[in-house]
Amino acid sequence: MGYNLGARYFLHRTSSVILNRFHPGLRNGLRMSTLDSGSSLDYLLANPGISLARWGDGETMLAIGGQTPFQENSPELMRELLDVFRNPGRLPYALALPWRFLVKPHDAGTWGCWKHSRYLAYRYSDPDKPCLDAHMFRNESSHGGKRLEDAGVEGLWKKGKHVIVALSSRKAYELFTADYPGLSCLHLDVPAKNAYGRIDQIQEQLDSMLAGLDLSTTRLLIAAGPASKILVYRNCRRLTCYDLGHYFQHRYNIRKEG
Repeated sequence: MGYNLGARYFLHRTSSVILNRFHPGLRNGLRMSTLDSGSSLDYLLANPGISLARWGDGETMLAIGGQTPFQENSPELMRELLDVFRNPGRLPYALALPWRFLVKPHDAGTWGCWKHSRYLAYRYSDPDKPCLDAHMFRNESSHGGKRLEDAGVEGLWKKGKHVIVALSSRKAYELFTADYPGLSCLHLDVPAKNAYGRIDQIQEQLDSMLAGLDLSTTRLLIAAGPASKILVYRNCRRLTCYDLGHYFQHRYNIRKEG
């Protein structure tokens, strides 16, 4: 049974509601430097040393001390997620946000689901850094978002020699490796839920896989919920990591239906 971290959750939630209600910068929409799906991919392809951490409403709820159905919270996870959002060490990764819900004036939809993300972005994001599109790997459009074609996305890893794929679905991993017979692929198995509860064991497995590899030609592709962001944060200084989230799910659901 999870817990909501008491006073910290109450403090963040209360501050968020007050600021969203009364501060014009939040109520009328944040001013951010944003990139759409295609420009987000172009940015990553042009900067192969920059990793990617995607952020959604679930990560926001955990970062302010709340709970989600797919990941039990803890003080350690809350702290690490806030570090991911703030990036105090200026680590080489870009943050992708659902920015379409953050930059327009509040309505019933943005207030109900996105006010806390707006609060975090106002408090902690760097306005001088480009904000990538968190929905670039989804099937459906989201207020103008568009899932990118596989032929473009695969440029993130096709030039590498080794690809480590961290996800819970063995079937998706096997379909992925069948598409890229020229790459040396490894499967880093992660739980479908509560992956952060095993984050240290996952990190140990990753360290073992990386031993002896040329990290400059190795890519880490991750679909592990909130734990994905932590893996990017912990490892982006030594190799390029991409938090792909919905990519595997949507790519191989399309294949199954087609």
